[in-house]
Amino acid sequence: IYSLIDSSNATFKLAADVSLVELILTRSLDREQRDEYNLTLTATDKGNPSRSAAAYITVKVADANDNSPVFEKPSYDTTLAEDVPIGTSVVQVRYRRRHRHQ
Repeated sequence: IYSLIDSSNATFKLAADVSLVELILTRSLDREQRDEYNLTLTATDKGNPSRSAAAYITVKVADANDNSPVFEKPSYDTTLAEDVPIGTSVVQVRYRRRHRHQ
């Protein structure tokens, strides 16, 4: 008999046969919401007395780059004299990539 302790409210479930147990994803993952899941898989036999063993599973969620970069301002305006030298910096545009909890 196999059981799964999953503190993520059923993000994973088990599919088991005689010699194989699979961890099945039951809903989509979002790294910005949660980047790691810690699970405990327990196997218990039907003996008398019954015996059990536990395996600890860590699932790390890789970023899918699902957030677009954000510019500091929506538009940039500048004025240049017609005689500025070639290679003059015209404007600096900064952006940031949104990450978890931003």
